[in-house]
Amino acid sequence: MGQIGIDSDLQLWPSGIARYRDEILEITAGDGLRVARRDIVELSARPARAGRLTLQLRYQAGLDTPKHGYWVEPQHEGALQQLVSSVGAA
Repeated sequence: MGQIGIDSDLQLWPSGIARYRDEILEITAGDGLRVARRDIVELSARPARAGRLTLQLRYQAGLDTPKHGYWVEPQHEGALQQLVSSVGAA
């Protein structure tokens, strides 16, 4: 399978990254998270709150559907939109 993903990692606030490659979304913030594209229920960019954008993620994990939000600094809005559209287009 070829490389399917975005060109650069999305910086999460205060520390961490989000990357999407080979139909796996990986988040290094907090305890870390790896989710297959087929299990993602929602991935979206939310408007700024407290000066930061929010990356919203919901995914299927067995019978549960966990929901996570990650802050993104406004200067990374382009990378955030690219991540959301890359995962949505897969």
